[in-house]
Amino acid sequence: MLESLWGKLTKYLSTTWIYILYNKWFWKPKKGSLEEVIHRYTLNKKAVSFVQIGANDGYHNDPLYRFIRAFNWRGVLVEPQVHVFERLKGNHAGVEGLYFENAAISSDDLNLPFYSISFSNARWATGLSSFDKNHILQHIEKGYVQKWAAREGVETPENIDDWIHSTNVKSINFDSLIKKHSIENVDAIFLDCEGFDEKILCSIDIDKYSPCLIFFEYFHFTDESLIKLNNEFRKKGYSIIKDHMDVLAYKNAPQN
Repeated sequence: MLESLWGKLTKYLSTTWIYILYNKWFWKPKKGSLEEVIHRYTLNKKAVSFVQIGANDGYHNDPLYRFIRAFNWRGVLVEPQVHVFERLKGNHAGVEGLYFENAAISSDDLNLPFYSISFSNARWATGLSSFDKNHILQHIEKGYVQKWAAREGVETPENIDDWIHSTNVKSINFDSLIKKHSIENVDAIFLDCEGFDEKILCSIDIDKYSPCLIFFEYFHFTDESLIKLNNEFRKKGYSIIKDHMDVLAYKNAPQN
């Protein structure tokens, strides 16, 4: 109960001028962190134009929330889950310059099977949703799903086959997305697609858009595919920084 009340209070405060003032003038990211590099770009641009793929609810564990609220970031937020998409729009209500796309990103404009936890719509559950069914199965095998279900106080179905729900979702390719929302330039691309980041990155013409920032989750990459992708980014003039789960490829980074 206290945790729930605290969550509501912090979420409310994040929409106030106090939050904006603090982040704009007093917040300092950790030296050498991914956030520090992103912050440097933010301070040197009037507005950052971004595309966020797999935005979820746009608030919990979201690397862009503070930048959108306090630093005039403008762009497109993409989320395929209908009920989560409504939360996403609500969490960014009143912010100008944002476009919302209830779809997935793929190499073609088509419908694709999408997998999610069947018995919970909590943030921990929606964050596991993926086009890769094995991604969810791995979290079940590791006990992650059971742990969070117990913490939430929900019962899991007796038959494990009933733990995962499948539905078809609309997908759109990156070029079509940019054209649809009349985006003139893309400064930053952020992905959090639960095991699908690699396929989406490979479907985007990086040379065409030449973003300064590319953020993605590498946790589900093989060592070989991550090395190959990082080498490709370096050939294109990007530097690479990573933390325990994410990679940030960046170029032309302004200095402090």
